[in-house]
Amino acid sequence: MANISIYPSIFTTWVSDLVYLNNTFHLTLANGAALENLSTFEDFFRAETTQSGMGDRVEIVRTQGATYNVGATEANAETVAPTINNISGALTLQFDQVFIVINGSPYRPVSFGSGSVLTGTNQIAVANNNLVAGDRVMITPEAGSTLPGGIDENTRYYVLSASGNNFTLSANNVSVVDITSTGSGNFWLRYANGDSIESLITFSPAQSISPGGNLRVDLVRSNDSENVL
Repeated sequence: MANISIYPSIFTTWVSDLVYLNNTFHLTLANGAALENLSTFEDFFRAETTQSGMGDRVEIVRTQGATYNVGATEANAETVAPTINNISGALTLQFDQVFIVINGSPYRPVSFGSGSVLTGTNQIAVANNNLVAGDRVMITPEAGSTLPGGIDENTRYYVLSASGNNFTLSANNVSVVDITSTGSGNFWLRYANGDSIESLITFSPAQSISPGGNLRVDLVRSNDSENVL
């Protein structure tokens, strides 16, 4: 198991009691080397690691029964230690970012091919996609692939409609994206819901997890009792 410690002050500027108690956090990893500094929603989601054996994003659950004294000079410490378990596959997983999505989806990127792009109805068909109307997604190409005509890899789209395996996209949540060609090769459906996104730590050089390994991230709340995790 690999262990990464995030120091207590990491959340003091952006996570309050109220925010944490009323929102869902998901931990995930990115390999942003090719994108340099990750700063926008689109940057993080495009860089999210795509190894299918990693499983879904890890939901962070607040420790039950902890008490806080707002205004006190010291507060009871709380540690949340989410673990990404059982990395599978033949290749070592590389990552250089650990980040958290607030109110994001639990699902990791899903691969699909150009044959799943239905230009006649402006739909994309991905089995078990878990999408509903109003979700946010991005579509990015795998290496050597060309995106379908009308789709931009830097855009966070709305899901305008979703039925069974099929869904349509919209840039403004009003009009459907006109898909003019199927593109070629394979693509990633990236789940891009979220109200906020925050990088916890950046590694240089990149870290790695061998097949069969786990990653544990220890998150410790600050002694500032108004800002907790």
